[in-house]
Amino acid sequence: MRGIRFQIPNLHDRYLEKIFENVSVEEYDWIINEESEIFIGRSNGLFEVGVINGVEMKKRICIDKYYLVFVNFQAIPSGCEYYDLIDYNSYMKSKCVMVLFVTDSMFVEFYAKNEEVILQIKSNAEKYCFSEIEFITDENFNNESFQAS
Repeated sequence: MRGIRFQIPNLHDRYLEKIFENVSVEEYDWIINEESEIFIGRSNGLFEVGVINGVEMKKRICIDKYYLVFVNFQAIPSGCEYYDLIDYNSYMKSKCVMVLFVTDSMFVEFYAKNEEVILQIKSNAEKYCFSEIEFITDENFNNESFQAS
């Protein structure tokens, strides 16, 4: 199992908080890639491009409702160097432990090297009635560019 995909409603909400419920977000540094667009009101201001620590990440995803357009987040152990991920193989060889993509405000793909984390994300998706939930496996993996697209 590589990850999980599902759909979230195309609405303002705290979807990142819901997706990551009971996941140790605080334990990692988070890479916020330049294609990420998350709006609070009319401002693209929830995150700036770069690296934030897990405590700050947790704080931001729990604030008032926001609107996800595109998300490309990568979690790495605190203090580790970061390298661009160009495909799934580079992810598997890297120290990156989790990747979250959101495309067009509603299509979510989540990858983790720890299967228990994938199962927790599945549980969260079911709890919050997200739709089209399915595991990403070798057989149905189709994100060769490994990015929100």
